[in-house]
Amino acid sequence: MLIEFTRQKPNWVDDEQVKQAQKFYQENIMLINLGLSAALVESYTFPADAQILYLNGGLTSSSSTTTSLRLLQTGCWIHTLFTNPGLLYSSSSSESKYLSPELLSCIAIRLIHGLVRRRTAKNYVPHVPNSPPVSQAQLLGTLLLFTHTTLLPPSLLSLPLSPTDLENYFHAWKYISHLIGVHVHLGPQTWVEGEQMRRSKQWRERR
Repeated sequence: MLIEFTRQKPNWVDDEQVKQAQKFYQENIMLINLGLSAALVESYTFPADAQILYLNGGLTSSSSTTTSLRLLQTGCWIHTLFTNPGLLYSSSSSESKYLSPELLSCIAIRLIHGLVRRRTAKNYVPHVPNSPPVSQAQLLGTLLLFTHTTLLPPSLLSLPLSPTDLENYFHAWKYISHLIGVHVHLGPQTWVEGEQMRRSKQWRERR
C-alpha cells in the first residue's frame, strides 16, 4: 500500500518547480545547511516536539551526541533528495518498475514516524487534548521548519531570494511532506501562506 501510494505522484506536483528547487538547493547548500541547524534548535522549543524527542532519547544526558547525529542524518537525507533525480520518478516513468532510493527513503521516514508513535503512545502527554504523538499538526510544523526557518540565514544576510525561488522550494517540500504522510491539503499551499501561518497565533501557541 505504501509503495503504491508513493509511486502515484499527485497531479498537483510540478516537476519543473521541483527541479528548480533542487537547483536552488545546490546553489545555496551551505546556507541551507546552516538554516537546517537553526530549524533543529527551533524544533526543541515546541513542548510536544521536545517531549517526543525526550521519550525517544533525544533529550537526555547524552543528547549532544544524539542531536549531532540527528542533524547529520537529516541533512544527509535532504541532500539526497535535492541532488538526485529519483524524487521525481512516477508511475509513468520507465524507471519506475522499482522505486528510486530517494522515494524509498521517504517511505523509511514514514515508517520511523509510525514507530515513534508506537513507542511514545503510553507515556506521551499531549499539549493539545486528544492529539497523538507525531500528529498532522506537528508534521505540518516540520514543513515550515524545513522551509521558512531553514531559509532565514540567507534572508538575514540580505542575500537575494526571489519569490519564485521561495515558491519552488516550498513546492518541493510540500511534495516531500506528502510522501512522508503529511496531509498537505490541511496546511499552507504556498510560501506566502506558510509565512502567514508562521506569524499566526496558532504557530506561537505551539510553544
